[in-house]
Amino acid sequence: PVANQGRVVVYAVGGLEAVGGYVQDAGSTELRGGRLASVRGIEVRSGSLSGAGLISGSVTNAAVVRAGDPSGPLRVAGDFHQSAAGRLVMSALRTPASREQAPLEVWGEVFLEGTLKVTSPPGIAWEAGDRVALVTSDRLRGGLDQLELPPLPSGVHWEVEATAGAFHAVVAAGESEPRLSMVTAPGKPPRLRLSGALPLEVGVEVSTDLVTWTALPSRLEFSDDGVGVGGLPEFLSAESVFFRTVTRR
Repeated sequence: PVANQGRVVVYAVGGLEAVGGYVQDAGSTELRGGRLASVRGIEVRSGSLSGAGLISGSVTNAAVVRAGDPSGPLRVAGDFHQSAAGRLVMSALRTPASREQAPLEVWGEVFLEGTLKVTSPPGIAWEAGDRVALVTSDRLRGGLDQLELPPLPSGVHWEVEATAGAFHAVVAAGESEPRLSMVTAPGKPPRLRLSGALPLEVGVEVSTDLVTWTALPSRLEFSDDGVGVGGLPEFLSAESVFFRTVTRR
């Protein structure tokens, strides 16, 4: 495989094909409109992979991937898997719904763990109703341990939406108001959905007797029916289950 420990830049006028695999051990790989290809996949073990262009092959991230830039998205023709040690960084772009484009477009499955950090370009005044595409894919799975979104002015707050293959951040009016609901689907265990607030900013506790409360894991989990809070199934054998939210400081 090609093992990069320095700096590699892939320009639009050319490309780089690594037949035996491509491993980022240190340093950086930057796509500036070019194509990075490997049938055996691209591994980001350390350092960073960044920019806009096309990656032909699956990507495994255990370090830092900076997806997209003002010239366009980072496209992956394959799967994108990020481990708990990985960090995905992108810039939020406010675009009309008719031209909505995510910084990371994956023509395969996305499995996200670890951290997703979204920054905001200078000069954007976020307003209620603004909707930002973050990731599009054929299927979205996994669960984030940390989600960082740009700061907002008073009177509005971030909410997140997920479908089977896309992840969005939405600016909603008013202050954050956590709402809990149970989601059931045939053949699947019930899930707890938190709306009206960012799941990682609100703690969820569960009790079977209203005396002893147990905090559910602080994870934003993806599934085919949206985003939810993890750790619920072990409590479902009880006759009654109670939930409450706790604001994290």
